[in-house]
Amino acid sequence: MNEYNRIIQKAEIALNNGDYKYCIETLKPLSDVIPISTKEGINLRYILITALSGINNKDEAIFFCKQLMKSKYSHIRLNAKSQLEILNSPALKTPKNWVITLENKSEDKTIISKSKNNNITSTTKERFIKISDVPTGETQSFQKGFTFIVAVLLFLITLLLSSCVKIESNLDLRDLGDINITYIVKSKFESKIPWQINFENELKKIYDNNAFTEDKKEILLINKQINIKEAESALNKFLEAASESTETDFKDIEFKYNQKNYFIAKRYSFDIDINLLNLERIDNLEILINILSPSKVEILNDDDDKNINLSENKINWKLNPGEINHLSFKFLYWNKILISTFLTLIVVCIAYIIRRNRYELGSNLPELPS
Repeated sequence: MNEYNRIIQKAEIALNNGDYKYCIETLKPLSDVIPISTKEGINLRYILITALSGINNKDEAIFFCKQLMKSKYSHIRLNAKSQLEILNSPALKTPKNWVITLENKSEDKTIISKSKNNNITSTTKERFIKISDVPTGETQSFQKGFTFIVAVLLFLITLLLSSCVKIESNLDLRDLGDINITYIVKSKFESKIPWQINFENELKKIYDNNAFTEDKKEILLINKQINIKEAESALNKFLEAASESTETDFKDIEFKYNQKNYFIAKRYSFDIDINLLNLERIDNLEILINILSPSKVEILNDDDDKNINLSENKINWKLNPGEINHLSFKFLYWNKILISTFLTLIVVCIAYIIRRNRYELGSNLPELPS
């Protein structure tokens, strides 16, 4: 067994160096001795298939693939079947205009020599670069310059793809005791992009898995039955996950509100500031916040703010990257219990007054003799 390990080690080194001929000459005799039922026989045939494919000897490579398909291990048979399909695939002819021929100009010159005795002119034939079967050596790693260029290209591609996501948040304020917040992160492609997947992984570290609903293109996150203070914390957690996935330093959302009590209602005023100065302005990146209030809402921002659309009790707010986004609004929160009580009392009072008046008027019928 030690001798086998030594031979396999030498064959693997030769394979890494591109010396396929040595690898085949060394291991091929052993394939007749070591059966396919052993792990050593499987490993040996894998190396032979690789070496034979390297010298384009498909017939023998197919022969060893068929041997591996008889293995008792199911995963070995599956791998051999996949490799056999590759080896049986038709060879495509390479067009001539795809081939580059390099000439050795130093040896391509015509040498004219004249002998002293007789004037004989000899010309040498054109020579091209010499191609030999000597291995070129171990594969060298990429240089630093190549690695840097690839890193820059990947960074630019990431920035480009990061703009292909729509982030939408729905803030339901119709019941201030039980506020519901819904987040939707949706890709504009057929499947999720890497940035979106990283963002979702950060969200899963913060929230419980039961709060998530996801498919191939989007993820849905729901926070149910929270109060106003918890709503501010939930929005900042969502922003924290975005900061971790994009390595951008976002500041916390400033979520201020003021409450003023009236007899049958409360007036709430909200001031929300979202600082996205550190987020670069990217085309096609959509960040939307939809706010639903319990009554007709009044916007306190400037009238010329085109990023805010109002429809009765619903606000559609579009956030701009690279800016501080501000929204100020107010609405009335009616005390439904108190209003219902007052209406009940009024109905009871009206019924009592009607009954009393009818009793005083009487029925206008003659009285019976006593």
